[in-house]
Parts: sequence; structure tokens; C-alpha cells
Amino acid sequence: MSVSRIAPGRFRVDFSALEQGGGLFGRLKGLLNADKPAQVDLYGIAQAVCAVMIKSTERDVDGSLLAWNEYKVYLSRIDHERIRVLQDRLQRGLESRIHQQLSTMKARTVGDPVVRVLVDEETDLPQGVGEILVAYVVNDAIAAPQDGEMTVRVNAPQVAASGSKTQRVMEPGVAASGGGLILRWAGGEARIPPGRRAQVGRPHAGAPDNFVALTGASNRINSAHFHLERGDLGMVVSRPVRSNPVKVNGKLLQPGGRLVVSGSTAEIELSNGEMSLTVEID
Repeated sequence: MSVSRIAPGRFRVDFSALEQGGGLFGRLKGLLNADKPAQVDLYGIAQAVCAVMIKSTERDVDGSLLAWNEYKVYLSRIDHERIRVLQDRLQRGLESRIHQQLSTMKARTVGDPVVRVLVDEETDLPQGVGEILVAYVVNDAIAAPQDGEMTVRVNAPQVAASGSKTQRVMEPGVAASGGGLILRWAGGEARIPPGRRAQVGRPHAGAPDNFVALTGASNRINSAHFHLERGDLGMVVSRPVRSNPVKVNGKLLQPGGRLVVSGSTAEIELSNGEMSLTVEID
């Protein structure tokens, strides 16, 4: 078995078996590769996290599936070092993969999904084998990554109400109804409808539907520099783990951090003054 539960909230992953899959073909592939060491790669990490995620059984108050949102992936030191040099690609790829898996499961989370890839220091795991510890962690309790720690924090996808239609963030300069946010910068402005989380950053190909392109942004502005939404208590600004510095009203957001601004306006500074923006409640 590629993934097995060894204790409550703890799973053992055989990456070789996970890669081979099940059925007769998988068993034959396993026999042919029996003398080859298992290799943990980015695809294997994504597969392992999703394979564990589908074992979530908790239900929310409305009966929907409530998936774990913290995954501590422990690897051997050799496997960990191989992954470390590719951590930027892991960050970019896991976000879409986790969103896809949650959508397939029709699952929610209590906080932003977080994947921490760590070195196993206790049980001396062999190459090709990992352990994943899972937990339910609300956003306020999600610890900031330590120096040198490989941590991917993903903004939890919005769950649309039954029968609702997908909304797109308005293009810069297009009018929108009240109740959302207005984001302004030297190169333009954009209105963000209520109930939507916008990804804000440098214009780039393949941007998601909920993207605000900062016209005129330099290469010091990330393609996903921060996220912005209108919350119940005010405007909410979130900084992805790998983005360059983000300051809100002079306060530096930590990587993976999230700040609720209760006032009607806020000043946002990106990349140590490279770009300044203002946001106000519409």
C-alpha cells in the first residue's frame, strides 16, 4: 500500500508504490524496478499530499467534507536536499494542485492549506519513504516558517454558495457595484467585488480569473505578490510565502502572513518601496 495510517493524524508514504500505482500494471512495474532506489520528486510530493488529503473524514456543520489543512511532510535528508533546490517550483505548482484536489473532493478547510517539507531527525527514514502528519489549524494559529524551512502556504479557495455563478475580478478601470474594494496605483485602478479574493501582481501569461494586473510593475513585483479581499471585519491582505516584501500601513507582513485592516483605507507598499498602492472600501 502506498499510503498507510500508522497513528491518528500520521501516515507512512511509500513513494515507489505511489508512483507505480495499483492494479496489475503497477505490480509488474514494481517488479521491473525492484532493484532501483525510489526517487522523491515534486510530483511525488504533490501526489503524497493529495493521497493523504482524500483520507479526511471529518464533516462540517452543513455535512460537507472538512479536509486537513496542515501537512508536515518528513523525508530522509537525501530526499529533502534534492527537493530543496526546486522549492520555488514546488511553491508554484502545489497551489493549483491543492485547489484542484479540494474542488474534486468538494471539501473545505478551517484555514489556509499549508505544506511543510521537513527533514526526519527522529526515525531515520530511508530514501523513498516519508511520513506525513496532518492537523486542522485555523489561520491565526498557523506558525510562520522558520529560516530555511520549505513551507508552502496556499490561500484557501472560496466555496461558492449553491447555485451561485463564478465572478471575475473586474478589469482595471471597469465600474463595479458597491460593497467591494477599490485598488489604485500609479498605473491604474481596479475594483474587486465583495466575496472575492483577488490575486495581485505583475502582469503575466496564464493569470487566473481573479487576477489584478499591476500595469507598469517591474520585475521586482511578483506575479502573485499579494492577495486582497473584503472580509466581514474589513479588508484582508495576505502575503504568499515566496513573495517579496509587503507592508500594510507601514507594518511588514511575514511570509505567509495575513492582516485584517478595520479602517476604510490602507496604504500598501511592495518590494521595499518599488510600488505603492492605496485600497479603500467601495
